[in-house]
Amino acid sequence: MPRLSADLPVFVYGTLRPGVAHTPAARRLKREARLIGPATFPGRLYLVHWYPGLVPGSAPDELVHGELFALPPRRGLMEMLDAYERFRPERPKRGDFRRAEWTVAGPEGAVRAWVYTYHGPVSEDRRIRSGDFIRGE
Repeated sequence: MPRLSADLPVFVYGTLRPGVAHTPAARRLKREARLIGPATFPGRLYLVHWYPGLVPGSAPDELVHGELFALPPRRGLMEMLDAYERFRPERPKRGDFRRAEWTVAGPEGAVRAWVYTYHGPVSEDRRIRSGDFIRGE
């Protein structure tokens, strides 16, 4: 699967999406990164607090909807995203969110991208069944 040019792609599915963009992190991502387009990832989406958490899955009817962004090299965006998600690369198993490379279905097919997955407790009554944080349900 090809990488997206020289940029490092990241899949966003919650408060970093362009349609939400109310946080400083989302505004910076929108301003400095290149939006590639809509994408999906196999898994389930849960409302954790005011933000969602993605739990990877394999059922064909469980997709999380979001967007792919290409991050320019050497601008500190990945570090900013890690801080926003409270992910520490030097201690990857700590915290509720982890960042790893996964296969994501992008606008031009399957690509490898960074995805922040949620590893905290979830409750089925807080599941976003549509898989789309903006749409809800």
